[in-house]
Amino acid sequence: WLDKRGIHHNPKTVLRIMQKYNLLSVVRRKRYYHHSSILHKYPNLLNRKFHADRPNQKWVTDISYIPTKQGFLYLSVIRDLYDNS
Repeated sequence: WLDKRGIHHNPKTVLRIMQKYNLLSVVRRKRYYHHSSILHKYPNLLNRKFHADRPNQKWVTDISYIPTKQGFLYLSVIRDLYDNS
């Protein structure tokens, strides 16, 4: 709270003042994410061999998350490794 307002402070001084007035700080609990019991792990089929001898032999994909004021945009790119199209 003090940092957001640009107020310089010493943590020990803040602690002493809080103890004097019997103040407690709010400590938020860490959020735990529950994952499914089965984790999806797939084998590395390319094994760093990114060269293809013919079209449609090897395709790769990537997803990027772009933050905006309204939320996130999701950019999904699919490439053919033969000609990088």
